[in-house]
Amino acid sequence: MTHPMVRRVVGIGSIVACWAALAAAPAPAAEEAWRFLDGLRQRGYHDVVLDYLDLMAASPMCPEDLKAVLDYEAGMSLVNASRQAISLDIRQQQLDLARDRFQKFLKEHPDHLLASDAGTQLANVLVERGKIKIELAATPSKAAEKKQLIEEARKLYEEAKKAFVVSEQKVYERLKSYETTRLDEKDDAKKIEERDQARSEYVQAKLYIASATYEIGKTYDPGAKEYKENLQAAAKLFNELYEKYGTLIAGLYARMWEGRTYKDLGDYKTSLEILREMVALPDQPEAFRLLKNQSLILMLDTYTNTSAKNYKEALTRAQAWEEAARGDEKSSAEGLAIQYLGGMAALEYARQIGNNDPAFREHVTAARKFFEYVNRLPGDYQRKARETLSGSPEFGTVKMEEPKTYADAKDRGDYAWGTMVVVLGKLTQAGASKEELQKLLKQKNEARDEAIKYYEMSMGMKTPDVDLQALNLNRFRLAYLYWDTGDLYRAALMGEFLAREYPQSMGSQKGAEIAVKAYRTLFTQVKSGEDRTFETDRLNGIADYIIKIWPGQAEADEALMMLIDTAVDNRNMEKAVHYLEQVPADSPRRGPADLRTGQALWAAYVRAMNQPEENRPPKTELDTMLKQAQEKLRQGIERMRKPVDAGAPPDYTLVYSVLSLSQILINEGQAEEAAKWLDDPKIGPMTLVNAKNEITAKDNFKVDAYREGLRAYVGAQQLDKAEKVMASLEEAVKAGGDADANKQLTQIYIRLGRELQELLARLRSENKTEQMQKVSKGFELFLDKISSRKEGNNFNSLNWVAETYYGLGAGMDPGGKTLPPEAETYYKKAAATFLEILKRCKDDPKFAPQPGASTTVMVRMAAALRGMGKYEEAMKLLVSILNEKENRVDVQIEAALTYQEWGDQRPGYYDFAIKGGQQKANKNLVWGWGGIARRVAGLDQYRSTFHQARHNLALCRFNLALSQSGAAKTETLKLAELDVTRVQQLYPDMGGDEWYGKYDELLKKIQKALGKQADGLKTKPAVAKTG
Repeated sequence: MTHPMVRRVVGIGSIVACWAALAAAPAPAAEEAWRFLDGLRQRGYHDVVLDYLDLMAASPMCPEDLKAVLDYEAGMSLVNASRQAISLDIRQQQLDLARDRFQKFLKEHPDHLLASDAGTQLANVLVERGKIKIELAATPSKAAEKKQLIEEARKLYEEAKKAFVVSEQKVYERLKSYETTRLDEKDDAKKIEERDQARSEYVQAKLYIASATYEIGKTYDPGAKEYKENLQAAAKLFNELYEKYGTLIAGLYARMWEGRTYKDLGDYKTSLEILREMVALPDQPEAFRLLKNQSLILMLDTYTNTSAKNYKEALTRAQAWEEAARGDEKSSAEGLAIQYLGGMAALEYARQIGNNDPAFREHVTAARKFFEYVNRLPGDYQRKARETLSGSPEFGTVKMEEPKTYADAKDRGDYAWGTMVVVLGKLTQAGASKEELQKLLKQKNEARDEAIKYYEMSMGMKTPDVDLQALNLNRFRLAYLYWDTGDLYRAALMGEFLAREYPQSMGSQKGAEIAVKAYRTLFTQVKSGEDRTFETDRLNGIADYIIKIWPGQAEADEALMMLIDTAVDNRNMEKAVHYLEQVPADSPRRGPADLRTGQALWAAYVRAMNQPEENRPPKTELDTMLKQAQEKLRQGIERMRKPVDAGAPPDYTLVYSVLSLSQILINEGQAEEAAKWLDDPKIGPMTLVNAKNEITAKDNFKVDAYREGLRAYVGAQQLDKAEKVMASLEEAVKAGGDADANKQLTQIYIRLGRELQELLARLRSENKTEQMQKVSKGFELFLDKISSRKEGNNFNSLNWVAETYYGLGAGMDPGGKTLPPEAETYYKKAAATFLEILKRCKDDPKFAPQPGASTTVMVRMAAALRGMGKYEEAMKLLVSILNEKENRVDVQIEAALTYQEWGDQRPGYYDFAIKGGQQKANKNLVWGWGGIARRVAGLDQYRSTFHQARHNLALCRFNLALSQSGAAKTETLKLAELDVTRVQQLYPDMGGDEWYGKYDELLKKIQKALGKQADGLKTKPAVAKTG
């Protein structure tokens, strides 16, 4: 199996220019098109032929005579390609496609000159299927079915033979009509062409009849009467064809196959006489060369694998052929077979003369050279060559010298590259054990390192006469090899050099793709907060170049994706959108690009909204960002869902984007539309979760879907659905196997309450009173329903009710000294529900899902009391906990918040919020913000808590100063200013974007109160300078 990175590197790059030239020709270049097709077929590029035929089918410049036979030509190429395919499944698929193309041609062109031959080729497909059966029968895994498979093959051959006989009779009748009439070369040119075509088809049909007879005989055991009878009959048919048509190429092929048949009959003398006759043919016309090569293969096989063995003669002929081989003849299927058999002849001759003979080393070296070349390229003999190299002890006794020329170094590099590609193919195949995979990975890495060594060596040995295309192919391979080792910088430099210096050369586009991906990976490896300007600039440079040089190509789309991702990571949404618009609307990358950009815009919007109001972008900018996020997500979803609507399975990115769009709609107060998206019958997250679709098992998707489903259904007042989702959410969290599942569920409910609080606060700030009331009413109805049901409530469901009531209260609470009645009502309901949970925990010790759960409820109840302004009651409850568990940070935070809000009513309590209070044993039981910050400083898991404490400490100091006057006020403001600047000195990143904004806003207020220029924090954490 060829690795995706190197698939058809040879061939595709070299013919792109030819395709373009043919498509752009001002006149129908029929002769050139046929010559081009023949050239591709002679080189074995049958898959490229198919691509070319598809291109011609869509081209207005396609010659008319070619257009008429596109399906016939495609069928022929598919049959030829099937003979080279390694996988039997792929061969079968290609034969099925060939059958379909021949049938299509016959249906659309029943009177065409090639119609008869198309019928013959349909029969030939049966023969090829029979050969697959024979190969399957030879595999150990099919031993039990061997007899049946051989019988099935025989039936296919017999069926094909009957079809060939019918075809022969039809062609003969057609040919007879021409033979009875004298034709004039000038006046009857078309009829002469038709007659010659009929003659060719007639001879070919006879050849197929003889070949089918041969294949039928081969299905019997060599000792069986039927084996001998059928092979003798085939030999006679081949001989008759040769005697009658020996001046034609078909007659000469019949002669070669006659020699093969005598070989299988064991008459090696007759066989070799015929094959020597074939090998002695002249090299011209060109078709003779292929016939000679095939005959040589049969001769070498006879000399090395039968009782007529003559290793020295076989080796002499193989070496002579190698010296005279033309162009890419060595890498052809016939060339690889000749070299493999030459290697076997050299190895066996070395064994024959023994290692004491002075020529032993010479012949072992010759054998290794043959095998290493064959092992480089996929084909029938590659596995055999590798097994011989690894399993023959002779190769261990002769150490190969290091290359001394460019050609030798390149050959060694090519051998290692070929080995690596083969191993990569094995790594992608299913069924290998862990130990086998580790062994294969080791082999792959060893071959890769060898390839790097010798390709680098060859580059240092190159001379001016070295072929530039071959040199650039080496450069591409080195770029890929560096990438595979993780040497990203060298991979990027080599790929970029190839792309910029030789954009028309083989591998340049793939080299450019490696470069852009390497720079992108280097970019992602830079630690957060460090400067990424270099990586960004290099990535932008090569990506922009790719887009300019290869617009509309897959590599250009990939480069744009890299630019979008980088702009997103650099939080440059303007550039991300700019690059997105350059991805063609019909590109398969456009949908994913839309979704990526839409999700990034949504994330940027959320970050901006989490900033203090003074630090947020203008409302118009935020509205534009949100509108763009929705727009891009909708566009991407529309593009990506088309294959799903057509029957393809849904993609995770698509479904996750639907979830993101639903979040946006929920946060916009459009719960009804969000619910519709979540319930979409094909791509809805809730639909897929309920169907237990495998993509919903990824990451925490299922829990996220349930959470958003709960919010949407409640907001849309679809209360029965919401109740079911609530139960499913609890089951999903517990099914995760997390030991702290109940604690996780509690955190989810707290988060849901916080999100509700933020939603209501935003709707209130945007004066969306109607939507705010609708959202709060939907939740209130649902909460009342859940809390009032007589059965089914447990700790988690009641905890969610309480947290959501709290979120409603906080969302309706604008802050300040006066609490709105609706906010107070929700706080009271929250407190009452928390109290109900505590009562049940007391009455039934098993009601709490885990130890300490009731303590968490007490903390949250204190928060509800704080919300109602009942600070003294809240503090008593918190102190009762701290008397037992002073080190619970969440309790300390709630106590500090209670002092802080108490200070809003009575400023003296700001001092308690800063320094702590409630002395016990000569120390403060409540730590205050200063005490919390000191105790959690330097602990990664409390990084956010540290900055929460330091920020609130400075905020309390600032609020305290506002209640003071004169020198006391100034002194307190200076201390507040020092609180912020000291954090900046010690922690330059200020806790990241969220806390940086809050510190900055607070510092500006302090500076303004001090009569200074309110410029806030003067430096931000380092970011890349470009998008």
